[in-house]
Amino acid sequence: MKSIISLFILFLIAASNAGAQSLRIDVVMSPHPSMHLSDWSTRRETAMLMIYNSSDKPIDVKIDARITLQGAVIVITKPASMPVLSIPPGGPTTYYAADLFPENAVNFFGDLHQSTMRTGVLPEGNYEMCIVLTNLQNQPLTGPTCRTFNLQKNIMPVLLQPEDNKKIISGTQATMLFVWTPMLPVSSTPVNYRLRVVQMLPNQSAQQAFIADQPLFERVTTGTTQLLWPPEIPLPDAGIKLAWGVQPEDELGNPLILPERFTNALGIIVLPTHDECQKLLEKIKKNRTDALKVEEEYWSADLQMQRTTQLLEEAEERADALDVQNRKKEIEVTEKRIDKVKTLFDKAREKYDSAIIEYENCGK
Repeated sequence: MKSIISLFILFLIAASNAGAQSLRIDVVMSPHPSMHLSDWSTRRETAMLMIYNSSDKPIDVKIDARITLQGAVIVITKPASMPVLSIPPGGPTTYYAADLFPENAVNFFGDLHQSTMRTGVLPEGNYEMCIVLTNLQNQPLTGPTCRTFNLQKNIMPVLLQPEDNKKIISGTQATMLFVWTPMLPVSSTPVNYRLRVVQMLPNQSAQQAFIADQPLFERVTTGTTQLLWPPEIPLPDAGIKLAWGVQPEDELGNPLILPERFTNALGIIVLPTHDECQKLLEKIKKNRTDALKVEEEYWSADLQMQRTTQLLEEAEERADALDVQNRKKEIEVTEKRIDKVKTLFDKAREKYDSAIIEYENCGK
């Protein structure tokens, strides 16, 4: 009986050695993968395991994978939970990050157990990933194949032009070029940039409008950090303010930087055309003429008030009760007239001052 057991054990060892000699693996790892673990399951370029089987029959294996950070083990697969993979003869048979680290078969160690499980984000640092193939008894069939990689937090692009509160004249938007810096670190694959322009409402900041308002337009560029104003998009009316910003994203439209998503927005001020400036100048002249007329009426009423006040004083000296009563009524009517004219004058002056300010910025 013992001899039969010994022979069986020898058979298993021989089979294991044969499997080990027949298997060869190669690992390709992105040097700068995403810090978000959820991206590892959707981006095939993150990690790729290629298995070659030089025998003439399939070999059942499991993947034993682990990740170290600064030399300390932080992620390891659970052998009992890893699926059995049947590797056919030839190759390569290819697996990706989602196969190497299945969500339900991974253990986190140290501080990552809480932080990464909660946020789904790996910390910055220098990492190494090692892969070993095992048999169903979790004995190694290959030596470890390791690849290093680095995780660095993505840095938002910087908006270069148009600069904040840039003034643009209606009709010249076709020459407006939006320019920004690339996201850092520079990705190994082209990054998509979503340019968004929104119209600001009164009393809104550029950032408030950018977050809350509907876009005037959006355009996506791939691998380039500039874009001309789309020719089919008309510029809004003079006096309108716009806000613009950029979002780096992957090929599926997912933002690459969270939770911010977009850069801080910058403002654009739409100015009148030259013809509109001339109309504004005519408006200023009319406002000034109207204000002068009201001013003349005000001083006329004020002069009448002075005369009536003098006549009242003379009537009081004569003790002419009827004349005093009449002069007081005249003063009361004149005071109301002065108040009305003063209100009209203030409004006329406000319109004039506002038009002057508007004209000073016109077409600049």
